Amino acid sequence: MTANTTDANAARAEFLETLGLSLPISEEDVQQAFLERVKSVHPDRGGTVEEFRRLERAYKQALQYARFRQGRRQWLRMVVDRYIHREKIIEEVKRLGGDVELEHVEWIKDDIGEDFAQMTERIIAIRVHGSSVDDRFIGTLQQHRMALDGLSELDLSSTAVTNEGVVQLGAFAYLRRLDLRDTSIDNTALTVLNSLRELEWLGLDGTQVNLLGRLMLGITRPFLLVHWGGRAVRASALLHRLLLVACAIYVALIFTATHVPIDVVEAPHWPVPIDKLVHLMMFAGLGFLGRAIITVSTPTPRRRSRAHRALIIAWLWLWIALYGLADELSQSLVGRSFDWYDWLADLAGVGVGLLMFAVFRTIVRTLAPNIWSLSDAELAALDHRRSLERLLSSLAES
Repeated sequence: MTANTTDANAARAEFLETLGLSLPISEEDVQQAFLERVKSVHPDRGGTVEEFRRLERAYKQALQYARFRQGRRQWLRMVVDRYIHREKIIEEVKRLGGDVELEHVEWIKDDIGEDFAQMTERIIAIRVHGSSVDDRFIGTLQQHRMALDGLSELDLSSTAVTNEGVVQLGAFAYLRRLDLRDTSIDNTALTVLNSLRELEWLGLDGTQVNLLGRLMLGITRPFLLVHWGGRAVRASALLHRLLLVACAIYVALIFTATHVPIDVVEAPHWPVPIDKLVHLMMFAGLGFLGRAIITVSTPTPRRRSRAHRALIIAWLWLWIALYGLADELSQSLVGRSFDWYDWLADLAGVGVGLLMFAVFRTIVRTLAPNIWSLSDAELAALDHRRSLERLLSSLAES
């Protein structure tokens, strides 16, 4: 047995083992195995990014292997068509002084020979720079997108691309890295992110995307890593800082309002305890802000268990309750007295604030899905939709 045969068999065994399959296999076997495995491997369902990517690679390799075995003529025609488009892209990238990164499938070398196996290599990264690269280049990518189904990285930094060109990149839904540093794009170009749901890293240094664009990016894609100011930070970093400042100011206002000497306050003679209502409203705002800060501080979009969410809420409630207690006790320093009912109103206000945030989050998720933590039912639907999108994309190529 030759070294090439050994490598091919090892590669074949790896993707079969990842999918839990054994030879012989059909396209239906591969698709069913992928749909079954993705339920537990997807990052939103408790898996890791590395596990999910390994499953994706195994799925693509197994699907290619199944097609090759079931209908070589049709498979070869598809490979040749993709190869023609791939060479057009490579030629254009080389002409512009850029480079292309390819990925090859090991098992094919043993089955059809090393020379022909080169035709099956897939483009996974494109890097081009310079003022000669403009929107026409993106048009070329669109024209030959059949060969870009595996594209995960696109580097267009220091080019002449504009908003009009960047928004066309929505066709490459599985991009994970997009570098637009030192281009003339502004906030308008960020609309492309509505289509790039798999994007993990975005370069925006040297662009005209302003603070408003960054703030909106933090709201719509809080877990996206954005290279800004010479380093990569989460898109929600600016929003997080603004919320912290707002919370600090808000706490200062509460403290001031509750420590004004009593003889200065002219309380209206209402039949209802207006001071308790004021306490409830003030701490409702504090509960809302605290929950918002915790939400945008989450390092990953991984789904939390109900017990974990309950623990976070209890932790937040405890700390605000302790602050409310300290606030009441310190009022004696300015001639005011401790009131248990005021403190109970504070606790009720925190609950109202948490409920307000839950309603707000529901509205945001309705207007822009996939932003905040999703329910189990929504996660299952999202996983299924993503899997079907990949399956349909693969079937369309055959």
